[in-house]
Amino acid sequence: MVLAPRNRTTMVPTPATASELPNIVPDVTCTACGCLCDDIELTIEGQRITAAKQACALGKSRFLSFRNEPRPTCFLQGQPATLAAGIERAAQLLTAAKYPLVFGLTETTIAAQRAAVAIADWLGAVVDATAGDYHGASGLAFPKVGESTCSLGEVKNRGDLILFWGTDPAESHPRHFERYSLQPAGLFVPRGRADRTCVVIDVRQNKTAEQADQLIAVKPGSDFEAIWTLRALLAGIEVDPEQVATTTGQSLDVWKQLLAQLKRAKYGVIFFGAGITQTRGQHANGDALRALTRDLNRHTRFVCRLNRAECNSSGADNVAAWQTGYALGVNLAQGYPRFSPGEYTAAAVLTRQEADAALIVSGNPLAQLPSPAKAHLATIPLIALHSQFNSTTPAADVVFNVATSGIEIPGTMYRFDDVPVPLHSVFTATQPSDHEVLLAIEQRVKELKKSK
Repeated sequence: MVLAPRNRTTMVPTPATASELPNIVPDVTCTACGCLCDDIELTIEGQRITAAKQACALGKSRFLSFRNEPRPTCFLQGQPATLAAGIERAAQLLTAAKYPLVFGLTETTIAAQRAAVAIADWLGAVVDATAGDYHGASGLAFPKVGESTCSLGEVKNRGDLILFWGTDPAESHPRHFERYSLQPAGLFVPRGRADRTCVVIDVRQNKTAEQADQLIAVKPGSDFEAIWTLRALLAGIEVDPEQVATTTGQSLDVWKQLLAQLKRAKYGVIFFGAGITQTRGQHANGDALRALTRDLNRHTRFVCRLNRAECNSSGADNVAAWQTGYALGVNLAQGYPRFSPGEYTAAAVLTRQEADAALIVSGNPLAQLPSPAKAHLATIPLIALHSQFNSTTPAADVVFNVATSGIEIPGTMYRFDDVPVPLHSVFTATQPSDHEVLLAIEQRVKELKKSK
């Protein structure tokens, strides 16, 4: 199968020559993390990005390491092959499987995610995002409790008390403070940082705590008890001071003082992360934190947001929910979607050695999944679409080298507050996009399915 010609907008139409000044490209979106900062100014000389103004360390690493160089579009068993041959082989492997897995999705565009979920539907596969094993517990809490939430623009303009619980955005989202949560002047916080109070709850001192007004260090694995202590106090229920201190590692007075702070806030924001979703309690922690946020709204305005590290993790959840009704861990084997995290997530089906083929879209499962899951993944047919080689690539039977989203191809991703952000291209792509490859695989899968 031959892909249709592409029609792309290229912001840098021709490479600079030695006598030309460098090309300056403003307002580029960075896909290094879930913040999707869209104010980056790139300096391009020839076929290289030589500077990334406004970008953080993660963004600079992403932009400055990019190389716009020709390379084989496809590899079969480690050997260069034509794109058509790769698409045919991928479709044959996937349709021959009885219980395939579609995994990754968090670092590609909305269009590619939709195509990947469509392939899973045709195959009767399990579809799961990389974030399913990191933040999946948070998704379980959502249908039970709901969510009081907001955009990052509201945080910037209104948030006067910022609570980071089990997350370290100074490391994972380096411009979080600068653009959204602590430093920017907003409509109702005109003095920026001076008008905000920042509290960190974590098991240890971290970089975020260094910039906070207060660190409350809790015992590892005691987040659920700490949250319910606050809920009990908020409801006027008497609690045992000794038990609270023993369980959470902090005295009851500390929690009473924190609750008083929360109730005094005009617009409070709770950001949470893997310290909540990946510790003892997991989805119960998410239930409790969202319930606490709901309870606080009886006294003042409070919202909570999950700090997602991957650039389009929110997009993967949204696309899966649009097309299947569920955000992660979806089984389509019966011809209709079934949802059971812990049973249908990637780590689970691989650990149980049930999946017999895998399509990896912008993921690196051999570096991310538990050891038993990785061991089984290495034994089954594997198709991988990547813009950069990683530890999964050498193990794949079929590898597609695809164009880099936000540098070579345009598209849309969802910021971690579920706001869609457009991507632009700054180079002419030398490879097809993952969306184009996935559409071609889907077409061939349909043909093979209908012929049986």
